[in-house]
Amino acid sequence: MKESFPELDFQRKKGNFYYFDSAATTLKPASVIKAVSDYYSQDNANTRRGFYPLALNADKICEGIREKVRKFIGAKYITECIFTHGATEGLNILAQSIAKSFLKADDEVIISQLEHHSSLLPWRETGAKIKILPCSLETGEIRPEDFKKLISSKSKVLVLTPDSNVIGRTKNFEKLVKIAKEHELIIVADCAQAVAHQRLDLDKSGIDFAAFSGHKMYAEMGIGVLYGRQELLEKMQPQLYGGEMVEDVLNINNIQLAELPYRFEAGTINLGGIVSLGAAIDFMKGIDLEPLSKTLKVILANNPYLKLIGEPEGPIVSFQLEDIHPHDVAQILASDGICVRAGYHCAQPLLEEIGPVTRVSLGVHNTEEDIEYLAKKLATIRQRMGYA
Repeated sequence: MKESFPELDFQRKKGNFYYFDSAATTLKPASVIKAVSDYYSQDNANTRRGFYPLALNADKICEGIREKVRKFIGAKYITECIFTHGATEGLNILAQSIAKSFLKADDEVIISQLEHHSSLLPWRETGAKIKILPCSLETGEIRPEDFKKLISSKSKVLVLTPDSNVIGRTKNFEKLVKIAKEHELIIVADCAQAVAHQRLDLDKSGIDFAAFSGHKMYAEMGIGVLYGRQELLEKMQPQLYGGEMVEDVLNINNIQLAELPYRFEAGTINLGGIVSLGAAIDFMKGIDLEPLSKTLKVILANNPYLKLIGEPEGPIVSFQLEDIHPHDVAQILASDGICVRAGYHCAQPLLEEIGPVTRVSLGVHNTEEDIEYLAKKLATIRQRMGYA
C-alpha cells in the first residue's frame, strides 16, 4: 500500500519518514491526485451555470459523485448529501440552523465530553443551554445511566461523535443513540474520524445530522459533506446566502429557496475537491485497519512508562510518557523521522483534567514494521531526556 502514496516516496528519499498523523490529515494516494489533475486539465467548469457541453459535464460529474457519497455513508436520498468546505463548516451550519428552526428559549443541547471543539463551540453561539455529558477519564466510556440523568423536558439535541479524535471509538454509542431517540432528541454526529475507519450507515443508525471532511479520508482539503434527514432539512433555513441557492428573488423580501440539497450550497462549490472525494471513496474500498490497530495497542502497551488514554479502540491511540511532556515526545520522535501530534487536540473538555497527550493515528500505508520502529524509538526517549 505504501507505493500508492507519492509523498511517502518523496519524503523517504530525504531520510526516515514514518507518518502516524492521519487523524489530522491523511496522505493523498496517487489515484486521488491523478483524478484531481485530470479534472483541472480536462473537465474544469462551474456547475449549474451553463448550457455548453463542458458545463453540463461538470453537473454530471458533481451529481455522480453525490450519488457515490450517498451510497458510501448509507443515506436514503441523494438530497440528504450537501457539499461543504469541511466538517467545521458543516457543524457550524447545523448548530445555527437547528437552533433557529427547532429550539426555543431555555431549550437544552447535551454535548458529550468527547467532542472536538468544532462540534462543541458552534452551540455556544445559539443561545441554547449546554449540558456536558461526561465520560470516564480512565476508560473513555459514557455511561447510559449518566445520559438518562441529564435528559429533561427541555432537552432537544444530543451532540455525540462516533469516534473521538483522542481515544477512538465512542463506547456505548448505539445505546446512547437509542436513548436519545426514545426521548425524541435530534442527534448530531461529528463523523470526521469515523468516516475513515467505520462503515457508516447513517439512515439506519438513528443519527439525524452528520458532518465530515474529505481530507481525513484521503481526499483533498477544503471539501466536506453535511448529511441530514430529508424531512428535517426541508424544515430548516440555510445559513449561507448567495448564488444558486435560490430559485427566484422577486424582491429583497420575497425569495424562493432552491430545492434540496442546493439551498444549502450557496456560491461556487469546490468541484475539484468533490472529484477528489469520489476518487478517495473508490480508493477506500476494502480497507480494514482493525487488525493493525490491535497490533498498535499491544506493542505500545509493552512500554512500562507509557500510559494509554481511555482504553482506546480503533486506529487512534493517545498516551502519556512518564516524566516527559508530549511536546518533547513529539519533537524527539520527529528527529527520528516519525510524525505524531501532541497537545490538547482541540478537545480540552476531555483533556483538561488528563493533561496534554501524544497521539498516534494510523493510515492505510502504515505497517507492523512502522509500529515496531515507533515503539523502539519511544523506548529511548526517557534515557535521551536524562532519566534512568
